[in-house]
Amino acid sequence: MTSSFIELRFPASRYSVEAHRTVARHGVAVYNGGTRHSFLWRVWRLLMRRLRLPFVVSIVLFCALHGALGQNAPDNGTVTVIAPGGIQAAVRDLAQAFQSKTGIKVEISGGTVGVTKQKVASGGAYDVSLLEPPYDDVIASGNVVASSATPVAETPLCVVVKQGAARPDISTDAAIKKALLEAKSVAFPDSSTGAGAGVATDEMLDKLGIKDEVKAKAKYAVAMNIVAAGGAEMGISFLSQEMMPGLDNLGPVPTDLVAPSVYYGFLSSHPSDANRAKQFLAFLTSPDAAPAYKAHGLLASAK
Repeated sequence: MTSSFIELRFPASRYSVEAHRTVARHGVAVYNGGTRHSFLWRVWRLLMRRLRLPFVVSIVLFCALHGALGQNAPDNGTVTVIAPGGIQAAVRDLAQAFQSKTGIKVEISGGTVGVTKQKVASGGAYDVSLLEPPYDDVIASGNVVASSATPVAETPLCVVVKQGAARPDISTDAAIKKALLEAKSVAFPDSSTGAGAGVATDEMLDKLGIKDEVKAKAKYAVAMNIVAAGGAEMGISFLSQEMMPGLDNLGPVPTDLVAPSVYYGFLSSHPSDANRAKQFLAFLTSPDAAPAYKAHGLLASAK
């Protein structure tokens, strides 16, 4: 019969011989050298040496104390979350903080903006969904509670160049049009994959009337490290996807071309636990979340 083993570490002594002999009889693995928990070790010494309790009796008392102290965080259930790439890094950081605070685990899935919406609309089991507009198909699917839509964070579409390279003006529609036409190559995500930054870039190029010219020299990439490595002269993506060394940020594109992308949180219409889902969404919009968003190129949205 297989036994559950508990590790007990203590200096070599006459007790270690008895301990190892007891392993086979009681399913308790005891090792020499070191200590796993100084307080528990002091208790162990008290039980074994000062009170002179039999080994097996001290094992039982030790295990009871070990369980009472609960060295691991309590398991208060799990929240399943889906988030697109632009906000996913921040959500992962916040999920760790939330678990530490509440004991509720957070399982995160991801994908591009388009893929994320497809997964939710097709019935994916996510307690909380972070989506970027438009999300009419998701609302129509009935898989999220429409009234629960909560702005969580936003990020602007920005232009970057390799660190130390010339910094063209992009402050006006005319200026950014000139800069994009003069660039030898431009990197940005492919809109056909559902990448939100790619869709936003296509929208901007359409408004500027230079979509064909820029796409002819496009280097499709999600991460802007292609620009940092010299593989493209200029890059366009959300600020949250440009937080890496080797880049100079020229700033956001004019907002009349593309407004900042806003991520909305939704509660599932069939959550595994409605209270846990509400707790996590509330945490994402709490003041404590703002530093995590800022660290990843996002701004907390005003409620």
